[in-house]
Amino acid sequence: MGRLTFLMVPRLSDHPEESWFPWLKKEVIKFGHRAIVPKVPPGKSHTLDNWLSALEGYERFMNKDLVLIGHSMGCALAMRKLEDMVVQIRGLFLVAGFAGSLGRKDMDESNRSFFYSPFYWEMIRKNAKSIFVYSSDDDPYAPLENGKEIADKLGVSLTVVKGAGHFNNASGFKEFPQILQDIKGILNPDEMGKKKPL
Repeated sequence: MGRLTFLMVPRLSDHPEESWFPWLKKEVIKFGHRAIVPKVPPGKSHTLDNWLSALEGYERFMNKDLVLIGHSMGCALAMRKLEDMVVQIRGLFLVAGFAGSLGRKDMDESNRSFFYSPFYWEMIRKNAKSIFVYSSDDDPYAPLENGKEIADKLGVSLTVVKGAGHFNNASGFKEFPQILQDIKGILNPDEMGKKKPL
């Protein structure tokens, strides 16, 4: 069975064991895959360079067997990483993401380094075999329009999850069945612990 690596990048204020990441991590491990949730630098260390540095220890997994999952600011990091890769990964999953200003001075200032230039959308599309984008209809930080923008730029449909807030603990969002269903959709039978049909 081929073993995939699920690299899950959390939002700015999340610990690796918060929100729905621990649940999803357990689910993909059940299939026999590797799940990694790096701890990203908080506070004044919140810059693109520092966040990219947090991924340096995982370069050996940046290959065709990688599934990259981003939540909130983790989406921006995932896309910036994918811009510079020279291989097509298995999948890209973006949850509650945004690609620029949110119209909130405090947040926009601290996020500025992540959006220093427009995203290289064509390269992001090229470097991910499958792409999924999710937004909530009541997200207090990244309104629905942000998800629509990312989905449009990447040429995919937006999945709207009603009442999910920012897909975090404050929203009571501890499990994410939709993303697991979509992950199953990109796996081969042998990658779900099942034998291929004869």
